[in-house]
Amino acid sequence: MINVQKILYNEILFINQEISKVPITTIIQRIWKKFAEKLQLSIKKHLLIMDVVVESTHYDRHKLLVEVDTLEFVLNKHTYQLKYPLNGIFIDKELQVIIIDNCRKIKKNTEEMLICEEYNNAEGVFKGRIRERLNNLLENCDKIEDCAKELKELRISKLEEKLEIHRYN
Repeated sequence: MINVQKILYNEILFINQEISKVPITTIIQRIWKKFAEKLQLSIKKHLLIMDVVVESTHYDRHKLLVEVDTLEFVLNKHTYQLKYPLNGIFIDKELQVIIIDNCRKIKKNTEEMLICEEYNNAEGVFKGRIRERLNNLLENCDKIEDCAKELKELRISKLEEKLEIHRYN
């Protein structure tokens, strides 16, 4: 189920990206955006349910998968928030701080997963795929964190620019 939702979510992101390129009514954009947000909530709910189930069954392989899926979900959610701000114009400072903080947590969790018992006990292809996903997470996390920092720096430079303008007026 979660894989179907992730595929659907990626398709919605593609549609949102394409819609933003053409002059189209904002009602259609809002509908797709709302659909993406509802799908995010559904994915989160399913991941929480899966986490409870794998925790209670002590099935380490699936526990590892759920943890990786959860980290990817958080990062994808932040990517979406950066691309499509709630107000449609800019990212607020609070969200920037949250994104930067969560990226640091994701990187820490990813590095911990690479040395955890569940990962070290995994075998062959499964272990290789998990390692590949974790490496992608680290790379993408760096990109998202840099993007959020740049927005923060842009806002600071714009603020300084405005202060400079007011000084001369």
